[in-house]
Amino acid sequence: MQKIIYISLPIDTKGYDPIIQRRISKMYQRLFELYGCKVINPFDLAYELDVCMEFLKDKRVISYQDYLDRCIENVPKATHIFLCNGWSDSKGCIAESEEAVFYGVKVLFESNYNLC
Repeated sequence: MQKIIYISLPIDTKGYDPIIQRRISKMYQRLFELYGCKVINPFDLAYELDVCMEFLKDKRVISYQDYLDRCIENVPKATHIFLCNGWSDSKGCIAESEEAVFYGVKVLFESNYNLC
C-alpha cells in the first residue's frame, strides 16, 4: 500500500513567514515523493480552494476557517501526518493532529528525523 503523507506545518502562527513555509512544504513534498509516497500539501489545498471559488464566481472572501476546514477534511485521506517543527504553536496544526489521532493516521514528527 502506498503511503500518503499529510504535511502539517505552522502557517497561521506569528513568526512564520508563509513564503518560507511554502518552500519548506515543497521541499518535504519532493523528498517524500522521491521515496514513492503520495503527498497532501496544505498549500496545494489552499490553491485548489482559491481556484474553485474563482471558477464558481463566488465573490465571498475565503476565511482562515475555510482554509482550515479544507485541510482538516483531507487529513483522514492520509496514512501518515508529518508534523513540522513549531506545530504545537499553531492552532491549525493542532486541529490537524487531533483529526489524525481520531482517524488513526500515524503521526510522524520532523524533530525525530534528520531528513535534510
